[in-house]
Amino acid sequence: YDCVRPTSPPPPIELAVGAEHDVFFTACDSEGMRVSHMIPSEGLRVANELRHGGLVAQAGPQAFTVLVRDSASGAHDDMAVVYASDGRYKATVLAPLVGAHALLLLLDGALVDTR
Repeated sequence: YDCVRPTSPPPPIELAVGAEHDVFFTACDSEGMRVSHMIPSEGLRVANELRHGGLVAQAGPQAFTVLVRDSASGAHDDMAVVYASDGRYKATVLAPLVGAHALLLLLDGALVDTR
């Protein structure tokens, strides 16, 4: 689990409709270094709230949103995200319908990655 972005897109994930699939992702700092703790940390959240009036609304896995978006309709569903360990998170994804879907990762509402 490293923080280097691949030069080519990852292969698609094939899911059976209604079957859950675990997808892991790694937290990295602003310089692309892998971190071994939850980000943003509770300390960072509190510091930013005091300094900037709450720019970082959540700490830990609650700061991340994982969406499965239907490529045809644009409809999307939120997926569960939990902290696994050592800077790694686990999103449990599920395809609600047959078709092509995109997997989106957001941090505090900003798009971080997509597949």
